[in-house]
Amino acid sequence: MVFHLRDLLNQMEVYDEERFNANKEAIQHVSFEADSAFLRSFISSQTTDRQFLYTFIEQVSQSAARHLKTQSADLFDTLQEAVYVYYDTRASRQKQEAEQSAAYEQWWEQWKETKQQLEEKKQAARNWLKQNESKELQEQIEKSSVQDAPQDIPEMHIVQETESLISAEEYTEEAAAVKQMDESVIPAVESYLEKFIDKPLFQKEKQALKREVNQYNNNHIKISLFGAFSAGKSSFINAMLGSNVLPVSPHPTTAAINRVLKSDDTHEHGTVDLHLKEESFLDKEIQAVSKEIGESWTFHTLKNWKRPSGQQANARLRTYYQHLYTLQQSINRYKKDLGMKKTIQLDVLQEWVAQEDKASMIKEVIVYYDCEWTQKGLELIDTPGVNSIHGRHTNVAFEQIRQSDAIFYVTYYNHAFSKADQIFLQQLNRANESFSQDKLFFLINAADLADSPAELNGVKSHVRDQLKRNGFEAPRLTAVSSKQALTDKQEGNTAVSSGFQEFETQFTNSVWHDLRSSHLTAIQNRISSIAAELQRTLREMNTDKEKLESNKQKQEKIVHNKKSELHEISLRPHLPTFLQEIEEQCAYLIDRVTFGMNDYFTMAVNPAVISASSKKQQKEQLKNGIREVDGFVRQFVMQEKETLHIRIESLVKKKTIEVMNQTAGRWKEDLPLLDVPEIEWKEWKTPIAFPSFDEEAYVSMFRSSRDFFENKVNLDMKQQASDDIRSQMNTIVKIYQEELVKETETLTADLEAMAAQGFEQQLNDEMERLEWLYDINKKPYIEEEAAWLKTGFDNK
Repeated sequence: MVFHLRDLLNQMEVYDEERFNANKEAIQHVSFEADSAFLRSFISSQTTDRQFLYTFIEQVSQSAARHLKTQSADLFDTLQEAVYVYYDTRASRQKQEAEQSAAYEQWWEQWKETKQQLEEKKQAARNWLKQNESKELQEQIEKSSVQDAPQDIPEMHIVQETESLISAEEYTEEAAAVKQMDESVIPAVESYLEKFIDKPLFQKEKQALKREVNQYNNNHIKISLFGAFSAGKSSFINAMLGSNVLPVSPHPTTAAINRVLKSDDTHEHGTVDLHLKEESFLDKEIQAVSKEIGESWTFHTLKNWKRPSGQQANARLRTYYQHLYTLQQSINRYKKDLGMKKTIQLDVLQEWVAQEDKASMIKEVIVYYDCEWTQKGLELIDTPGVNSIHGRHTNVAFEQIRQSDAIFYVTYYNHAFSKADQIFLQQLNRANESFSQDKLFFLINAADLADSPAELNGVKSHVRDQLKRNGFEAPRLTAVSSKQALTDKQEGNTAVSSGFQEFETQFTNSVWHDLRSSHLTAIQNRISSIAAELQRTLREMNTDKEKLESNKQKQEKIVHNKKSELHEISLRPHLPTFLQEIEEQCAYLIDRVTFGMNDYFTMAVNPAVISASSKKQQKEQLKNGIREVDGFVRQFVMQEKETLHIRIESLVKKKTIEVMNQTAGRWKEDLPLLDVPEIEWKEWKTPIAFPSFDEEAYVSMFRSSRDFFENKVNLDMKQQASDDIRSQMNTIVKIYQEELVKETETLTADLEAMAAQGFEQQLNDEMERLEWLYDINKKPYIEEEAAWLKTGFDNK
């Protein structure tokens, strides 16, 4: 209730920023704490039936609402006044626009009159053509019209297509308008830099301009692919590359990060760097996997582990047993190679991926491959499946979410979203919401499996509905056939039938275009600032020496004044917003973990799982089920923590950029070359503990399989697990939140200091530049450069 109330009051910023700033602190202090004394005041009897509970909750809610209403009344009055003023101002503006529209109507009538005159002239032209048309053409048309029809046309059969059971109306996504970019400025800027980059004037600005041009000419865009194991991520990458570059891994437990990018000076086309796991990496992996089977092994002790027979083990345990066994054998075989980088040829990669003992040693694969997309600067990153058994893959996944310019989520044509898929999608959605731009593209692979367009349309509709249920309001969804697209590209055909052309066009017109456009805008702004500053300096140099010195002193005073304002560059006013986000997300974290465990518990502990013939074996199966729930909760908490960190990082980054833009905006009128400083963005690293289950305590509740399910002991156990998790999470999150607040305060202060230092350095550079710019002896250099820019950019 408090969170929603604050969110409502924070809308004041939309209507009146000045009022909001004046009341921001009061809004953050709106709070209510229901302590034990408050709650006891509503208990009037010993009865605890359903009616009592209903009345109790209603009374507590009403009392809390009255308290918050009283506390926030003045703030809502201020909000109401802000809304009134805002809409009164808009109404006044609209009235003025309505008055102006009378003039527009007059122009409209003139336009219609001109159009009528044009139509009359067009009709006159048609009449002339009719009277003077070719007699020969008319005779040919009349002769053709009386000839018999050709006899060699093949017989055609029109068949009504059988409608699929899952067919649906076609959904057409509205393509975003693409603004054309004027790239003609780039050659002119390159010529300018080639001629003047070594000149002492505006050295730092020219170096920055050179970096921006290089970024534009050598785009580097990171694309990460996510999806379940066997969703077809590798085959999709191969289709984009136009060749079978990445082999498909048959081992979900050994999947490594695969990167594909263009060759460079040190890596030839078709070479591959294999980065093998180092000892410390393997040690963490072994400890994590052994924990899932209720044991404890390390890199050095794994050689003593004996692989269980697995007769009573479920599929999950057998997967972990197999992986530990593979690691045990592989470490012994490749111990001397641990941590090394091996460079191989592309045709050898299949051997490493196909053989499980080799594949389990690979940490990362980097393929250097030249094709149209990589030459443009695209880097494709194939991540392990979201249903991977490794917790380490969680960190890898969220690292890629942070760093990637776009994310392709791939699902196979006839595969439903699993529970793991849905959880990851919900977390991915919450992370994506915090970014400045939508990074996500969804792809249904193997669209060629559809029997008809109607069936394919139905599948797309179903997947779109699933995505909406997981939080995506308007997902960008395309159905593709990687198999068909690869064949088309290899044969030189367009990939229309495979859906690839539609997808590649959509991607090019969004992420690719936006990134290039932002680089181009930065280049245009910088070259314009340099040209404007040169012209301003020349105008001042054309005055007498005394006036020139006076102007120099005036500029120096401006710089000194700006330095005295550096302390005003502050993120402290936004700190309450950061802390409120942390408070809200931590409260939701407790609920999400508890609800997630409740959902998963039934999947891990059910009659199909506890099916052995003896009580001892049944208890062991129950233990395995509890361990599976325990592993799920650890993974879930880890992913939730990473999602929360991304949201906080993005919020702090957004506000930091706002503060720097506001500062640069205020100062640019006096200092045109001032720019927003480059900031080294930090990642939040606050650790979180994991809740755990006391296996023996739960096993002690088990008497027999029949008693467990028929007498609903399993439901009692589930409730006990839910209570245990919530209790533990309350304690864990309290500590985590305190540490997260501390880290946020520290990193916010660091960003604030970096921003101030960045502006201060630019002010120091400005002081050095003034010495050069106001030296009358440098006028010829300035005139030469200014004249070149004026001539070179007059038509740009």
